[in-house]
Amino acid sequence: MKKSERRQYERLQAKEGAFAVERKPSNILGQVIDISEGGLSFLYIDNGLAPEKTSKIGIYFSGEKFYFDEVNVENISDSPMLNKSPFTPFCLRRRSVKFGAISDDQALGLEKFISNHTRT
Repeated sequence: MKKSERRQYERLQAKEGAFAVERKPSNILGQVIDISEGGLSFLYIDNGLAPEKTSKIGIYFSGEKFYFDEVNVENISDSPMLNKSPFTPFCLRRRSVKFGAISDDQALGLEKFISNHTRT
């Protein structure tokens, strides 16, 4: 049986240097893995706090002044990643989020981010 794709938008792989920041309540910084008009996923170091159902994140690209903040998101999944090295003292997690209502400025920022900071 073929698994059906549930995403409305195609996810594109983010270039290295793309980050997501959730300040409250968890104060995490994660590397963006992929992104679309509908959401994104990112890797982060587990801080022991369970994710809230909804939160706000900022998205930026290192080395540039590009940044957009306070993006409403709904957490879709959050799961541990297997450590590839037994010498790594921390646990990585992968979180996938769906964008909520966004402003016109945030929509333009998202469009710019997807155009300039993803692999085709």
